[in-house]
Amino acid sequence: MSKESDRLKALARQVSDKHKDVDAKNGFPINANPPHGKKGDFVKITATLSPETYQLAMAEVTRRKLAKAGDAQISAVIREALIAYLMRGGETQVSA
Repeated sequence: MSKESDRLKALARQVSDKHKDVDAKNGFPINANPPHGKKGDFVKITATLSPETYQLAMAEVTRRKLAKAGDAQISAVIREALIAYLMRGGETQVSA
């Protein structure tokens, strides 16, 4: 699994090197949530989430809806979380 993790980290670095302009909305060099009609180049995937992970994502969707914040769809939340994780080099954040 270490080789796979290293490969994913290398791919994330390559992506970050290719996209130097930072998206002002989320602070990432990749626009996770372009406007409607601009996702033609996106690749559709299927992911299986644990009930706990799904609840976390849905809690963020609900928070955004209540706050009337943009991008309150589960796909947007997952894209942003994935980009944030990969931009940190795949390191998880430890909270006290």
